[in-house]
Amino acid sequence: MRTELIFFVCLIWANASVFAQTMTDTIEIPVITIIDKYSQGIRSDNELFDSVGYENQLSSSAATLLSRFSSVFSRTYGVGLFSSFSLRGSSSAQTAVKWNDFDINNSMLGISDLSVLALNSQINLQFIENDYSYGAIGGVVNFKSDNFRRKNGLTASINYNILNNIALAASGNFRGNRFFHNFEARIQNNSNNYEYDAGSEVKSITNSASEIFNLNYNSAFVSGDNVVSFFSSYNLSTRKIPPSRYESYSDAFQDDESIKTGIHFYKTLNSIYLKFRTGFFYDRLDYHNNKIGESSASKIYGLESGLDIRLKNDRVFNPSLSLVNKLNSINSTVYRVDLENTFYVSGGFDRRIDRLAMELKFSSGIFRSELLPVSPYLLFSYSTGDKSRIIFKTGRNFRVPSYNDRFWNKNVNSEIRPEKSFFVDIKHVFNHDKRIKTEISAYYKKVTDNIMWLPENGIWAAQNIDKSQAYGMDFEATVIFIVNKLKLDITGIYKYNRTSVSDEEKGISNMMNIYFPVHIGQFHQRITGKRFFFRLSEQYTGKVVSSFDGSEFIDSWLKLDADFVYDLALKRCLLKAFLSFENILNIEYETIKNYPQPGRVISLGFKIQTAN
Repeated sequence: MRTELIFFVCLIWANASVFAQTMTDTIEIPVITIIDKYSQGIRSDNELFDSVGYENQLSSSAATLLSRFSSVFSRTYGVGLFSSFSLRGSSSAQTAVKWNDFDINNSMLGISDLSVLALNSQINLQFIENDYSYGAIGGVVNFKSDNFRRKNGLTASINYNILNNIALAASGNFRGNRFFHNFEARIQNNSNNYEYDAGSEVKSITNSASEIFNLNYNSAFVSGDNVVSFFSSYNLSTRKIPPSRYESYSDAFQDDESIKTGIHFYKTLNSIYLKFRTGFFYDRLDYHNNKIGESSASKIYGLESGLDIRLKNDRVFNPSLSLVNKLNSINSTVYRVDLENTFYVSGGFDRRIDRLAMELKFSSGIFRSELLPVSPYLLFSYSTGDKSRIIFKTGRNFRVPSYNDRFWNKNVNSEIRPEKSFFVDIKHVFNHDKRIKTEISAYYKKVTDNIMWLPENGIWAAQNIDKSQAYGMDFEATVIFIVNKLKLDITGIYKYNRTSVSDEEKGISNMMNIYFPVHIGQFHQRITGKRFFFRLSEQYTGKVVSSFDGSEFIDSWLKLDADFVYDLALKRCLLKAFLSFENILNIEYETIKNYPQPGRVISLGFKIQTAN
């Protein structure tokens, strides 16, 4: 980590003389959104994300922010360790995680580890549930770095908590004429040692450690309606995996290194919008467990290119076409070396007529020289007035199996088939005088040839399950009160999700799927003043099935968190101090069976931003 620290300090020193825009009391940062003129259709976000909490946690990873400031269920082994999540009753592998429209799900495992993905003020976070994008049976989470501040500036933050974890982050913006540049760097060191109740009044200590370094660089060149943007990200992590509740010690370590780089080119020709993108991805993953003598090493290379074409005509339907080609190569001590080329195509049209908007898409692809099924997607959005909107969508989708599914332990599972899904989703959004907002949604989803890992003859392997289904509803309500110069936001969230799997040949009948909470509830209260912000959050997660036979559960838990932020407006800069209390009630809880999470954690941080 010494080399990364020196580089981090050099970045701060090199940009110390750059100043930002005049600071105001609002949390909104003026940005230039370079993709606004390239319509993204009428898809809508459907997950609450606390932007104020996000703004004051720049030294945190994507995993930390999603678990604390959104309503998704995040699974993790501990602070700074592997973390994943899922949407709409689908597994982590069925949720497509994208970075600037590029697929960053690990080609080997099929899922994305969010603990090594840095977030910053330049990134827009977009949730799209039940989408038509390839692999997005559950939905899409897209991290977009294509917003750039109008003026120059430097931001730095430091965060420390009582577990002896420290995180440093810095970001800088500078521009000249038609060029926009932005960088972010983050170093996080975690050394976690805490007690937990092992039963019969016996206390045990778990320990884990991680060192994470992230560096992002984004730039854009704007000339009229033409834009060229470049994105690059480097992530390095070394992690010690904690022992489980039934192990006295663990000698498992994991090293991960990844590089992501891509280019977007936008072109406008009269009513024709073109967007071309190409990106390269590299991931190195080394795992070794001295206790059992197990080790593995993998290197993955990927190249993804895409072309989006859209014609706009307000009097007729607006057709669009998207072509994506993805090339993967893996070299592993456990997995078979292979080179794989997958081609996806989607096309359709959309139209807006007064209060009604419609989008129709068709997608398909070629995987292992086989034609994937044609998947239609239909969305209607109707505004019943200025305050109310109804969104209905239905469609089919597919997901191809990962290397992990097909080549685990050098066994070739050529029989594993792609997953196919059907879903129906409806949502109603109501806004009243900008002070009351409610959203209620319901969905049903069925997945055939669902890929699950099950034991067979003593060996765990991926298998196709005949059918899995999920259904549920979400309810969100926000009420805003303004008293004198204080703003009070109160938000309540309730999620009900029911999942099951069935396969007559395997003797499985309506078995609950593992790691999907049936009940999730959240209650947030936020008070915003001229110079301070206070947030109190209660999070409830119901009982979770953690074994395939339904004999083991993770107990329900209620966690209470609080955040306090105070602004110190200085002459040449803005200084924010924030104090965070996680798990105030000091409860013992798990998100993965037998891996306890920390008790009460107190964090103190500072963020400084230059200002003219």
